[in-house]
Amino acid sequence: MGHSISKQSRQYYRLRYPKSERPRMKAWNKQFPVTEISEKGLRLLFSSEVDVKKRMEIKGTIILSGGESFDVVGEVLRLDGDELVIKLNEGPSLKHMAAEQIRIRKNFPGFFDSIKAQNESDRQAE
Repeated sequence: MGHSISKQSRQYYRLRYPKSERPRMKAWNKQFPVTEISEKGLRLLFSSEVDVKKRMEIKGTIILSGGESFDVVGEVLRLDGDELVIKLNEGPSLKHMAAEQIRIRKNFPGFFDSIKAQNESDRQAE
């Protein structure tokens, strides 16, 4: 990698999904559509069918639309509108992220350009 260890040098890629491509997360014996994912966190489309509390641990399995799946472990950060924001301690590998990015690029050319601008404006507030 680069030799500067500034926060910018290793920026986690956040992958926001087009509606038809959303993976699913199995947790609490239910399945939730994943709207956004990165190596460090994810957002689920969430209605209040589960009583979640801040810092509550969550374990689940992400099922990608390509059929691959992997386990995640994290904690609930907050509810943001109808999205549950989860901080991951164990998440997707860089390989999964790259493969997903390529797949979406192929199916939705131009999709990332429209959200890149939006992401610049709302850099993740940690």
